[in-house]
Amino acid sequence: MQRVGRRRSFIALVAAALLIATSGSAVLATTTRYPIESHATAAAVVTDPGTMTEHGSVLSFRGVVNTQTQVSSSQYGELVAGPETNVFNYDVDWGNGTGFWWGKGTHSPTAYPGGTWECSWHGRMADWTWTGEGVCHGAGTLEGWQWRADLWMDIKNILHTQGYIFFAGDRSTPD
Repeated sequence: MQRVGRRRSFIALVAAALLIATSGSAVLATTTRYPIESHATAAAVVTDPGTMTEHGSVLSFRGVVNTQTQVSSSQYGELVAGPETNVFNYDVDWGNGTGFWWGKGTHSPTAYPGGTWECSWHGRMADWTWTGEGVCHGAGTLEGWQWRADLWMDIKNILHTQGYIFFAGDRSTPD
């Protein structure tokens, strides 16, 4: 009986040690976060108008392709500044200025050749102003990075972003 009691005590001790060891490594893990604000230099240039259908006062656009250039005066703005190509889809009610938008795009920061942001977003239109949120995953030289941002497009059709870029670990800039 003493052997069974010792085994149980040993198993409980090993389980407690494993629990402490694994929870300790989780506490030591870090994520580096960089605040980022950016905006397009001018209204987007539509390179493919996609398709449009009309349902009463609602116009539905699918596959609209545009290009523009993002700029940023943020401390880490070089992580996002550069050309981008986007594919938009949206439904807008021209009777009241409401609607929905969603899509995806590729951003190519000039300061990181071979690096891109592969992005997707969604949002709403109210009072003729688009708002939404997006998430981008880094590829190439930005592999392992993530960009999350709130988005809004003003009446001049210029896209603005405000959010954070994250890297799992402690790094000052991409390699």
